[in-house]
Amino acid sequence: MNNAICTYPRRPFPEDDCLFPSLTVTETLRYAALLRLPSSVMSREEKLRVAVEVAGQLGLESCADTIIGGIFMRGVSGGSWSLVYHLSTYRGNWSLVYHFQVS
Repeated sequence: MNNAICTYPRRPFPEDDCLFPSLTVTETLRYAALLRLPSSVMSREEKLRVAVEVAGQLGLESCADTIIGGIFMRGVSGGSWSLVYHLSTYRGNWSLVYHFQVS
């Protein structure tokens, strides 16, 4: 049985294909916020505001307009990619992610 995974020189994670390489950090977080944050509690505008706020709190404003990147496109650094990945796949309260990363 072959257990091959997608690899990239900086980060050999099977999760690489979960992010769209051609989207910017801001676009990725907005997309994730619209999909992951609860519609029963938050409006569309609130979700988009939270995405921008949390990105700023995590220090992602310097790479906000940089594409995520992938195998064929150079993008954000590995640390920024990791923050965006974990935030975009997290289904709970995004403000808790901020407190976890800062501590």
